[in-house]
Amino acid sequence: MALYDVKPRFRALLQGLVPVLEPVHPDWITAAGVLCSVLAAALFQVAGQRRWPFLVIPLLLLLRITLNALDGMVAQETGKARAFGEVLNEMADRLSDVAILAGLAFSPLTSLLWGTPAVVAVLLSSYVGVL
Repeated sequence: MALYDVKPRFRALLQGLVPVLEPVHPDWITAAGVLCSVLAAALFQVAGQRRWPFLVIPLLLLLRITLNALDGMVAQETGKARAFGEVLNEMADRLSDVAILAGLAFSPLTSLLWGTPAVVAVLLSSYVGVL
């Protein structure tokens, strides 16, 4: 089963949240997803000394993925979709990816030797996807 096989079912699970989030502009949902990534990245900095970040980080990343799906759903279903929203969404995705991997790379859990190529790989795979 591929990731894109799961996506329609994941979106179906989230469908009930769209009316609840209708008053919220999709850009704010996107921003909240980026914030989750930045918070997860920050928690990597203390994860070497404490165990609780290992419980919180996956929850933040799950919330980030959820918000990433919801921003587009809310935009489309409330008539707030626009071309700049798509650009903002892509930029936010890359920023989130870099924040998470850089947070891990600069943490005591790993090193820049591994983290830097990971950041480059994420950015390159995104760029190749655009081609």
